[in-house]
Formats: sequence, structure tokens, C-alpha cells
Amino acid sequence: MKDQNGKLPSFDLKSLEDELKKLPPPPIPADLESRLLEAIPAASVPTAPARRTGLLYRAAALAAVLVFALTALHYLNPDRFDSQNQAVESIPVVRNEEIMRTIEAETISARLLASAHILARQAGGESFARDTYQYLADFYPDTAAGREALKLIKN
Repeated sequence: MKDQNGKLPSFDLKSLEDELKKLPPPPIPADLESRLLEAIPAASVPTAPARRTGLLYRAAALAAVLVFALTALHYLNPDRFDSQNQAVESIPVVRNEEIMRTIEAETISARLLASAHILARQAGGESFARDTYQYLADFYPDTAAGREALKLIKN
């Protein structure tokens, strides 16, 4: 299998598949089914737990009913709705358009910053990278990439 240099020859996957298809299938032992059945443990049917009628079981059931009743009373309380409406009114509403503009600005600035980093590593690309950092600092100052570009300019 090895050549004169002691290395394995290169091959492609298709030729390997063709060679494997030419081989006969391996023989199946006659006692395979019996060995598999012996290896599988006998299925045991779980028994039902004994009915618990003790004091602990009754106390747990009473606690569950009490929690359910208190939760229902809380949600049926009409004063709860007034306090929720006041809380909802104090939450600032952000429009979908504003969210999309922010995501787009962050995406564009991150791509520009990555491009600037790549340019900075290239021979003669340092001036292009500095220009890109300056562009990011000027036009995307509120993004993470713009803030990082500003730090890089100051250094």
C-alpha cells in the first residue's frame, strides 16, 4: 500500500468507493440473532406506586390547591389591570423602522471595520485603513465599530 518513500499514495474518494463495492459482503455469523437476544436485558414492567394516603400527601395536595387559589385571586383582581396599564405606559416604544436602521448601521459599520483591519495588514494598505477608520468615526459614531475606529485613530 505504501510507495517507495514510505508514504501512502494519494487517492480520490470515488476510486475508494469503487474498490469497496468490488469486495464481497462480510459473512454474518449464524448465531448472531441468539447472541443479540441474550445481550438485550429482559424488559421489566414497572409496578404502579403504592397509593399514598399519608399526612404528607394530603398536606402537599392542600398546598397545591392553596397556591392555585391564590394565583387565581391575583389574576382576577381588577386593581391589577390599572397597575399594569400604568407600567406599560412608562415603557418607551421603539419603532420597527428604528430597530431596522440600527441593525443596518451596525452591520455596515462592522463590515467596514473588518475590511479596514484586512487592509491594515496588507502592504501599502495602511493609508486606506486609516481613511476607512476615519470614515467610520465620522459617519457611524454611534455604532460599536465606529467607537472602535475612533479608538484606533486616537492611538
